Amino acid sequence: MVQGHFCMNDYLMVGTEGLNVDAWAGGFYDEDLPVDWRAASYSTLLRSVLLHDHEWKKAIEEDWAAEVDEGFRFVLHAGIADIETLMALPENLARKVAGVIIEISSLPLTSRDRDALQGLAERVPVSIDVASEMEPQQIEEINGLCRQLDISRVWHPSAQAVPLETGNLLVAILSDEGLPEQREIISVLDVWMTELRTAGIFHGSVENAPQHAQQTRLLAEMMGA
Repeated sequence: MVQGHFCMNDYLMVGTEGLNVDAWAGGFYDEDLPVDWRAASYSTLLRSVLLHDHEWKKAIEEDWAAEVDEGFRFVLHAGIADIETLMALPENLARKVAGVIIEISSLPLTSRDRDALQGLAERVPVSIDVASEMEPQQIEEINGLCRQLDISRVWHPSAQAVPLETGNLLVAILSDEGLPEQREIISVLDVWMTELRTAGIFHGSVENAPQHAQQTRLLAEMMGA
């Protein structure tokens, strides 16, 4: 595997967490659509996707990047242990990666982990996601780390009123926010992008997530984002 050249992104990404979801068969995907055609089918209706480690590793094995066009964008979610793999993605996938989310599940970080995180951030927009079991004091430590390294933190609007103002990748992961709340979230992301920073909004992998994402995309287009 060769080191990839990561892409830049200049539009608001809208999509779902994952695309290889069996529950979407017969709805978002045609009932008789082969599983290995899902990436291509997804890309005709939504232009971005957030992939967790089990899916982006599958994307490498099955070359999903070849199934989508050059304008399609991936955001990859991983742990610190996967940074070395992320730094050596195949070129055809790496050039379609608009950002990487690194989940931190425990503190403190080793100096090696900090160096790896900083090295990745020098190549591609990075955002930190915080494990759900972390205590408030630990979350504050994460916020401090983001400020020190000038990287972003994933925004969960259901739990955070406003995002952390650091870094250059702002990813909002939605739970059950309705269109009025989404309008406010899109406005925040749109302002963020005026400073040439990357932003995206993704729906969780529930049964109707693709339909919700399509509604969000339409709302964002109406708002000019």
